[in-house]
Amino acid sequence: MSKREKFLNASKERLGSIEKHLSGIFQPINPRKEFVNTVRQRIQVIREPNVVNRFTVYQIALVILLGIFILLVLIVMVVRALLSLFSKSGMKKVSNRSRKPLQVSS
Repeated sequence: MSKREKFLNASKERLGSIEKHLSGIFQPINPRKEFVNTVRQRIQVIREPNVVNRFTVYQIALVILLGIFILLVLIVMVVRALLSLFSKSGMKKVSNRSRKPLQVSS
């Protein structure tokens, strides 16, 4: 018998003894009818989530419009960054080719 099997058997025996001990201590009770009825009513009442009631149509429209605006701003920023990057790399190539040594004439 391996150590694991010994451990599992000991655990099962211990759980069994704890279960017997608790079954002698705990005795079932009958709850009051008022308590059962109030709990039943709470469970049976179907309520809409509070989050659904908080947002109006105008607030949802505002969130959507702000999202579109932020998306447009991000697109403009990316396009400007790309244009700036390409224009700088293009200027370096052109400026290196077009440079001629200056001749001073007197």
